[in-house]
Amino acid sequence: MRIHHLLPVLVPLTLLFGQTAIDGNWPRELDTGSIHLVIYQPQVDRWEGNRIESRSAVIVTRRGDPTQIFGTVSIQARTEVDRETRLVYFEDISIKRADFPSATSLEPTLLKAIRESAKDWPKTVSLDRLLADLSITQAEIKAESVRLKNEPPRIIFSKTPAVLILIDGEPVYRAVEGTPYTRIVNTPALMLFDSSAGTIYLDGGNWWMTAPSLNGPWTAATNPSQDLGAIKQQLTEAEEKEPSEAPAAPVGKPPAVYVSTTPAELLITRGEPTYAPIPKTSLLYVTNSNNDIFIDTKTQQYFVLLAGRWFRSQSLEGSWEWVAGEQLPKDFSKISPDSIKGHVLASVPGTEQAREAVIANGIPQTATVRRSEAKLEVHYDGDPQFRPIEGTSMEYVINTSSEVIHAARIAPGFAEM
Repeated sequence: MRIHHLLPVLVPLTLLFGQTAIDGNWPRELDTGSIHLVIYQPQVDRWEGNRIESRSAVIVTRRGDPTQIFGTVSIQARTEVDRETRLVYFEDISIKRADFPSATSLEPTLLKAIRESAKDWPKTVSLDRLLADLSITQAEIKAESVRLKNEPPRIIFSKTPAVLILIDGEPVYRAVEGTPYTRIVNTPALMLFDSSAGTIYLDGGNWWMTAPSLNGPWTAATNPSQDLGAIKQQLTEAEEKEPSEAPAAPVGKPPAVYVSTTPAELLITRGEPTYAPIPKTSLLYVTNSNNDIFIDTKTQQYFVLLAGRWFRSQSLEGSWEWVAGEQLPKDFSKISPDSIKGHVLASVPGTEQAREAVIANGIPQTATVRRSEAKLEVHYDGDPQFRPIEGTSMEYVINTSSEVIHAARIAPGFAEM
């Protein structure tokens, strides 16, 4: 039971945090029927989906009797979270039980009166208050166990400016009507193949890049056909302001191009890697890269954080393997939050930042959508082309920029967004 430590210290949270929360001060007071209620900030017991279970300390004073009766009230409600305003809205509040240890004989009467007051209970709570409550009490959030694949992606290292083009599996070609070109449709980049010349063209933003095959070598096209620009404009207009994702490249010199048909990540340094120590640790970090690249001087191993997962290798060009966060060198947890690499602490198990990240990610965000006003237009490059999602009975569409999943068990023959 968490509520037992709350009753002796019934103070507004403004005294703890030194400022007024945007949801107003707690406790709140409420007059209803024959009782006066003082309600303290809810403490979260469970928050799954958009349903919350919480408890509040209360003080009840009955009309004509100044005696204060201390107790706790168990609440269930539906929540809507607005991350922009940092507010949580309680809807459909129901009072499940009320406990008044010093007045057990009055519990049925008090419970009835409190339930009748539920419609008038405070309905807005600061998201930060709830996060602070979960963090302070070290609430355990039990996530549903999901088997995750931890095979490392293809990790490519470059010492020069480079771009990575991802193709979702083997390339799927579709003819561009009225031209000799076919387009690779299962990539967000604009890639065109001229079968007569055996040449692949890539829209590089500032240049058209060309290569004899996906594996390269890629170079800037010296005299690209005007047809390429016309095709780009045609496709851009057809996709209604959803242009292809041309690789970002600096002006002046074309970048190196890497194409992968499997999951891949790109590590880039500006020239040869340079290193700097992280105070009070045995770690060095690469200073001339936007990636989070470290070397542990004790083991001489490289560590890199990619999309929340850690990988290690004996060299930047070498073979990478996934490493569980718990197996990271202990010095990672000693990185100062104020360090230039302090942000990685959210991915280091056992740190306060990691606990807060778990709590924050477990808080659902909801929004009210008016079905009569909601509209969605999905644009496909030709007829929808489906590809199975491994390990499931579902499949997804590969030739659209939208995320379309076909779940036959939900709606046979239709796509779920």
